[in-house]
Amino acid sequence: MNKIYDESFYNSSVKERYLKNQSQAARISYGRVLKRASSIESKLGRDLYDFNLGEIKQVLLLLKSTKMTTITATGIIIQNYIRWAIEQDLRTDNINPLDAVSSDEFYRQFLDTSEPTLFSHDDIMDWVDECINHQDKLAILGIFEGIYGRQYSELLTLKMDRVREVSSDTLSYEVELFNETSDGSKESRVIPISNKLYNI
Repeated sequence: MNKIYDESFYNSSVKERYLKNQSQAARISYGRVLKRASSIESKLGRDLYDFNLGEIKQVLLLLKSTKMTTITATGIIIQNYIRWAIEQDLRTDNINPLDAVSSDEFYRQFLDTSEPTLFSHDDIMDWVDECINHQDKLAILGIFEGIYGRQYSELLTLKMDRVREVSSDTLSYEVELFNETSDGSKESRVIPISNKLYNI
């Protein structure tokens, strides 16, 4: 994976002053965006809070995101950072370039559409058939059929003894899955699976 942004802040004392008043979750997500902006800040020699709209576009293009929610959230984080900088009298003017844009129309231009994000059943089956080992086949088809869980916990804890035959006439099966939640507890659910996944 190419490194597309630095792991440190540009103008770190200002960034840290901004982040210290955020919640723990916000510090992580805001910090990630501010670190991504650092390569453009270094190139231009000034802080993100002083960027014009064209320069903010460069930051959004770095994302190469396939999801509107990611692009929009990044835009909101940048917008909030610039608002804070205006309140702190850091920006050279008191105009926030992102206050004037219409969110959906503006942010849509940064969507990375070079790779498809939806795949047909035939595409998935082709990938499964091309896999050499059964673990890879299982991972691809399992996710396609809805086996996932937090940090792939449903997939990682999948066991053959949790698969039950529903009907021998139609060769239909179901599997009991266990998801590890963020608080460490386990929750279970039962879903149907295909004959192909059962055979893998």
